[in-house]
Amino acid sequence: MNFVYDGWVWIEAGSNIANLELDSNQVTENGQTVIYGFQCSGDSQTWEYSGAGGHWVSSSQPCIVSNWQTNAWHHVQISYSRDDSGNVTYHSVWLDGNEQVIDATVPSSFALRWQVGVVQTQFQLDGLGASGGSTVYLDNLTIYRW
Repeated sequence: MNFVYDGWVWIEAGSNIANLELDSNQVTENGQTVIYGFQCSGDSQTWEYSGAGGHWVSSSQPCIVSNWQTNAWHHVQISYSRDDSGNVTYHSVWLDGNEQVIDATVPSSFALRWQVGVVQTQFQLDGLGASGGSTVYLDNLTIYRW
């Protein structure tokens, strides 16, 4: 019921990234899929988390991915937990060792009919503008759970 999404992100110089999304999902024994959605949003310039109905909710903590140093590794760790009803609490995010407290609880359980017992991860980029390219790497991704 407790998790840490822990990975290293490299953004190459010249990349045009609007959002950097780091997610995981868990299918519980009752068949419900709990979505742990989290991103650094260029739109709100905050860390955002997935809320009711799968909509993004802005936290009070700033995050501007275009300000991240390029051609360097960044250590990202996201701490979250869930209860038996599928409510998710986003506790904190660490970027390069600096903690930002989120402390938000939202309903995040959906009947998606995915395979029971599965924990999935996702890593997604949204680009700036209608064209262009970005080179980004995710390395040493580990999901801790207990």
